[in-house]
Amino acid sequence: MSGTRAERPAGQSGGSDPRRLGKELQLLLGRPTADQPQRRRGGRSLLMNEARRRIFSLLWNRPMIHLRAVAAETSMAPPTAQWHLQRLLEAGLTQRHRSTGKSHFLVPAAVFMEDLELLRTCSDPAAYTLLRTVAANPGTHQAALVQRLAGTSVPYHLRRLTAIGLVDQVIDGRLRRAYLGALVQERHAAYVATRSQTRQRLLALLEADGVQPRVVRNSRTTLEVRLVVGGTRPLLAVNLSPFQGLVGLGR
Repeated sequence: MSGTRAERPAGQSGGSDPRRLGKELQLLLGRPTADQPQRRRGGRSLLMNEARRRIFSLLWNRPMIHLRAVAAETSMAPPTAQWHLQRLLEAGLTQRHRSTGKSHFLVPAAVFMEDLELLRTCSDPAAYTLLRTVAANPGTHQAALVQRLAGTSVPYHLRRLTAIGLVDQVIDGRLRRAYLGALVQERHAAYVATRSQTRQRLLALLEADGVQPRVVRNSRTTLEVRLVVGGTRPLLAVNLSPFQGLVGLGR
């Protein structure tokens, strides 16, 4: 399921930053800063930072989304999301994939590389919303989808999703009804069949980040892990199939 790692982005150049004075003063006073990683013997854990943990979880569950979507889904300003993404990229926890001139982000251990183009097509927020709407309301016709989603881009995204097999359209008299494509179930089943390997890859990734992962829930389609560093034990919850996150399968 893992593929070739993307080349790590170059580090940011040095220079003075007026924000550093405030951070350094807080550190001298013994106060933690918002982006200060938790320390443990053996190194630092980036995922003990809440913002980076939220981004990591999002990229695991919704791979191949772009920066604006990351910022919107995590309620961060784009520069803040980009800064945390850069830290995760440099540590090898996430990866950047460029396609059609845009950067998309993912955790490679969470996906089959052959699914990247499928997931990239779904990474557009309008396409993602449309796919979930079709999954929740099978048989809805195009005019009703346009009315429900109040978007003129519905026909365009419906054609794209149909072309790659994520949506099936059936002619019913004068209506064209949309259903979730059989390909979604097929790809979801492939991930469910290899969930044990995915679980092991996630735990290895967390250990490499410097935490002691403790599984608290391991179902057919989801995994919940406590990230233990000293007395701090935040919870990380991920799906074992990216298609579950897109269309709510297994719920």
